[in-house]
Amino acid sequence: MNRFTLEMKVGVFFVGIFILIAWISLKLGNYELGASKGFTISVLLDSAAGLNEETPVLMAGLRIGQVMDRKLENGKARVFMKINYGSQIPVGSTIDVMSRGFLGAKYLEIAPGQFTGNIMKNGDSFPVPKGAGGLDAVTAQAAAIGEDLKAVTATLKEVFGSEEGKARLNGIFANFGTISQSIADQMEENRAQIHQIIKSVEAVTKAMAYVASQNQENMSRTLAAFPEIAEHMADISRRLNLILAANEKDMDKAIGNLAESTEKLNSAMGSVSEIMRKVDAGEGAAGKLISDRETAEKLTDALDGLNDFVQRARRLKTELNYRGEYQMNSGDLKSYLNLKIQPKYDKYYMIGIVDDPSPDPSKSDSTSTVTLNPGTPNERTTVKEVHSERTNDQEIKVSAQIAKRWHDFVFRGGILESTGGVGAEYWAFNDHFNLNFEAYDFGADTNPKLKGYANFLFAQHFQVTTGFDDFINKYRDPTFFVGGGLYFSDDDLSLLFTRIPMPNL
Repeated sequence: MNRFTLEMKVGVFFVGIFILIAWISLKLGNYELGASKGFTISVLLDSAAGLNEETPVLMAGLRIGQVMDRKLENGKARVFMKINYGSQIPVGSTIDVMSRGFLGAKYLEIAPGQFTGNIMKNGDSFPVPKGAGGLDAVTAQAAAIGEDLKAVTATLKEVFGSEEGKARLNGIFANFGTISQSIADQMEENRAQIHQIIKSVEAVTKAMAYVASQNQENMSRTLAAFPEIAEHMADISRRLNLILAANEKDMDKAIGNLAESTEKLNSAMGSVSEIMRKVDAGEGAAGKLISDRETAEKLTDALDGLNDFVQRARRLKTELNYRGEYQMNSGDLKSYLNLKIQPKYDKYYMIGIVDDPSPDPSKSDSTSTVTLNPGTPNERTTVKEVHSERTNDQEIKVSAQIAKRWHDFVFRGGILESTGGVGAEYWAFNDHFNLNFEAYDFGADTNPKLKGYANFLFAQHFQVTTGFDDFINKYRDPTFFVGGGLYFSDDDLSLLFTRIPMPNL
């Protein structure tokens, strides 16, 4: 009775934990169990890279649907989306492929048009998007900047680095010398005319003196008016002094700022002059960039490498998976936690840990000779069977595998539960159902461990599993198990990281 009570408590505990994890997953992703009702619309994209059948569709920051299917159409990707009923999208709206977070998770963002009463219906299509946003826009701008920089360096190299550019500079200096000589020749040729101009100025001066002598009376009246003019000037000077006295501090500050700005400008011009000298001499990074062809090629290679790295990071997918197997024979729960890293569609790496609460005992049989009634007339010998059993005390095990996919089949190998092994998988129903077979621990006394099981994935985050474990063990019956688990993609992990509150530093 006590054992039954303990098992009931353990079962209720694990059911409560599973319900709590499922509730947290639904709250984070805003998902619904079962198939959602809605209508289908589509868009034609140049590339559907990063989009899958579970990519969310957002409008005004709210999820209103998800990607349903992708098909090739005239060299482009036709992406079909299922939109929830009750979500009204005005005719004339546009859609773009966006990315968010450090991992660059993709989603589709709808920019609604003007609400005039006409809304999109089943089978309608968006116009072709103008461009991508988020990390894709940054990548595109970086590529454009790189192309512009390559064009500028090539032009500067062509102008200043080639023999033709040097010839052009020599021609410019030669033209300056010709112009200076031409000015000197013109001065020499027009020396007589210059003397004539000087004589004309002297004649004008004499004429002005004559006019002054003939208008002495008028000039006297003008001189008599000077005291009044001086008084007015004095009044103006007093007013100006009052204004300057009231704003003396501001004027001093303005003059000080002007002097400081002038000093900084002179320093900056000196720095610019020094930089231009070094560039002309081919010194420093900028000088090498202009004059050294090898440096320009290295910069181009670096930009190409950066662009290739960004593209690879955008294609990288990750998945975190937990699976629990309740073993019906012993009543124990065997747990798996795996991290799947997928750089390409047909290849991935998987590492994980396994919590095995019931280590497998290994048994061995042997015989020994026993002497009965030694030293008596009834002495005889007999053969006795000896059974021995040892227990593997390892409970936490590790796995590290590499996998390759061909169509619907996946073959993998590496370390399975801390021993060498291999595995095979078959995927069906749009990768929502798979059959698995694993073989490992080939050096065990109980025969190699063989395991076969099936997984069914549903509701975007949940899975159920069932199968047989160690079904050729010569000392015990196969272990039948049932269970379930959760799995999260890089989209879910990016969303989770963006919702984690960060401390204020």
